Amino acid sequence: MLLLADAGATEYVITLARAASESETHAAHELSRVLGEISGAEFQVVLPADAGDAPRIAVGPGAAVQAGLPAEALDGLGHEGVLIRVVGSDLILTGDTGAPRGTLYAVYTFLEEYLGCRWWSSKVSHIPRHERVEIDDIDERFVPILEYRESFWFDAFDGDWAVRNKSNGNSVRTDEARGGHHTYKGFVHTFFPLVPPAEHFEEHPEWYSEIEGERKHDRAQLCLTNEELLAFTIDKVEQWLRESPEATIISVSQNDWHGACTCENCAAVDEEEGSPAGTMLRFVNAVAEAIEDEFPHVAVSTLAYQYTRKPPKLVKPRDNVIARLCSIECNFAEPLTHDSNRTFRDDIVGWSKICDRLYIWDYTTDFRHYVQPHPNYYVLGDNIRFFVEHGVKGIFEQGAYQSYGSEMAEMRAWVLAKLLWDPYRDDHALIQEFLEGYFGHAAGHIDAHLRSVHASAKEVGKPVGCFAPHDAEFLTPDLLLESMRNLEAAAQAVVGSEELSARVAVATLPVWYVSLLRWDEVRARADETGQAWLMPDDKDAAIDAFESADSLAPPPAGSIVCTGSSSMRGWHKRLAVDLAPLTVTPRGFGGSNYYDLLHHADRVILAYEPRAVLLYSGDNDVAAGIPAAQIHETFMALVTRLRGRLPSLRIYVIGAKPSIARWKIWPQMIEANALLQAACETDPALTFIDVSAGMLQSDGTPRPEIFLEDALHMNDLGYDAWAQIVGPVLRKGESGLE
Repeated sequence: MLLLADAGATEYVITLARAASESETHAAHELSRVLGEISGAEFQVVLPADAGDAPRIAVGPGAAVQAGLPAEALDGLGHEGVLIRVVGSDLILTGDTGAPRGTLYAVYTFLEEYLGCRWWSSKVSHIPRHERVEIDDIDERFVPILEYRESFWFDAFDGDWAVRNKSNGNSVRTDEARGGHHTYKGFVHTFFPLVPPAEHFEEHPEWYSEIEGERKHDRAQLCLTNEELLAFTIDKVEQWLRESPEATIISVSQNDWHGACTCENCAAVDEEEGSPAGTMLRFVNAVAEAIEDEFPHVAVSTLAYQYTRKPPKLVKPRDNVIARLCSIECNFAEPLTHDSNRTFRDDIVGWSKICDRLYIWDYTTDFRHYVQPHPNYYVLGDNIRFFVEHGVKGIFEQGAYQSYGSEMAEMRAWVLAKLLWDPYRDDHALIQEFLEGYFGHAAGHIDAHLRSVHASAKEVGKPVGCFAPHDAEFLTPDLLLESMRNLEAAAQAVVGSEELSARVAVATLPVWYVSLLRWDEVRARADETGQAWLMPDDKDAAIDAFESADSLAPPPAGSIVCTGSSSMRGWHKRLAVDLAPLTVTPRGFGGSNYYDLLHHADRVILAYEPRAVLLYSGDNDVAAGIPAAQIHETFMALVTRLRGRLPSLRIYVIGAKPSIARWKIWPQMIEANALLQAACETDPALTFIDVSAGMLQSDGTPRPEIFLEDALHMNDLGYDAWAQIVGPVLRKGESGLE
């Protein structure tokens, strides 16, 4: 047994080799800081030669070897393996030599597993206080199964939280001191960023999908058997990698829709391989082979997604190719071993037989309603274990990633991070541990609420996808009323604690959200059955309370605020996905015009301290008879207002859209758009985005298939068009600034 500290004093020093890396240095100073918080003692960080006869905590391979650890003990640890060992009176905390994160992970593993530290969220942690800090003999060696681990929830992007909880994916904000992370160039859906139709379709229509005998780029893919296209793509990939030397993975992957090429050559390969995945993989393999000599450290990532999910019969991914299998079609209320997930299960088994670097893109939230209860809490562990048992090397767990406040976001992020590091942890125990640590005395009531949600989904027995509606069958009025009671009990259990009360209030919002959307139905069920009604009697009062979520779990400063009229409001549910990986705060409000944006600028824009703003207006302005010159004047006043508070703010302006319902006034919209575009061209921080090209047919009239029945507002096809046009502009404009 080692006595590290007693009564605020210590005999130990922390040793760090002179040649220690930046991440090892950070690890040593983090250890010193946290041990100081725990014990009240000062743990000095010194060179091994300066330790004298003092017992030491050796941090990093250099210090560990100088403390007597045999060098061969580091063999096999790789980039992220950890070694924690007591040798005599010394404690060794290290990763392998040159490992970017191993030593960091060793330090945090020690603090967490042996001293009881927990980092529940970026804002909530537990550092115990002890008069005596003592540890038993330890000899722990652990190498993670998964090379890529990403808990893709907003709070999990925080660099300190990520390294403490051993998340190393593309989106975490870990600098070199925090060990860095796996870095993608072009994270996903890169066909059109690599080969933009606006630049190449007119000259090379043969590079794009042939669909029903016609070359198309709208909701289409690339012609993957075209040799000239392959050569162009190779050149473009090499260019991207030269521009981004930090990248370790580059995505060459299909667009986020169907539209595969059906030309004679592509169809023949599809037939031969038994899946369009064969055509895709032959193309990606060729790119990977071409770049291998210049970029031996880079893997080429592609998707097995929707129409490419079924594995091919003949071709296999090269060693430097990653296939990312996507679970978007699954039933998330049941584990993958359940019969409702049989087809996905069969596909992962097939891919595991041919792919040495199989990654998973998994879904852990409800994309239609981020804040709504989503009954997947008790399948997360089973699914991750299923993945690793079928040879998966990397897992991306997609969550609500554009802001705080999504349903049980902190819990899911933490539990997922623990399971990705060690899939064989008891996930039910992890959930319980989080609830007790995060919610205190309210934990039992929150647990009862989660179990009732899960039980309802089981009882109903209908699949729950990642786009479940607010009237999903498992969200019965009786369940909502039961959850109200559990959550009210949770609130009562923490009366007197402002912090815990705020956390319980945020946990309550999902039930209130669904109940507000179904107010009459749920209220009637309460009256019918005599169950307690625990929401305000007045619906407006309930809505006011719900909107207080901004104060309890505020959207992040430094995001991109997306605001404007109902066309922007209709984009809310997709904004985060369509503009990924940018962080967005949706704040559209129906019926608005530029004057409304000016009038409410403090509330809908400036309150969030954004890095940039995306505006959509002009549509209602022209319809209301406002002249183009006045629209321009109001827009410039808005710019002045915003710049007065946020001088460096970047402003992106979507021009008024063409629509069937307002086709008669399209000439006036063109006039207004021209004035706004001219204003933007004089200011490098203003960007005008013309969406009309994606919304008009070849004859210059609006595409009827992209509108709802009112012929004014857009359906998903319309927002697909916006995503293709607006997304690249924002990603380019914000590149390197996120």
